[in-house]
Amino acid sequence: LAEAKALADNGGNIKENVEKADAEKIKAQLEGAGATVELK
Repeated sequence: LAEAKALADNGGNIKENVEKADAEKIKAQLEGAGATVELK
């Protein structure tokens, strides 16, 4: 249960080590679906 809560609260990584342009495209798609996205 604690693991599920942590995943729900923190989301998790979708993609790592991608080009900025690709990251922006993915971000736009996820935000279009209602997600909150943070790029690092």
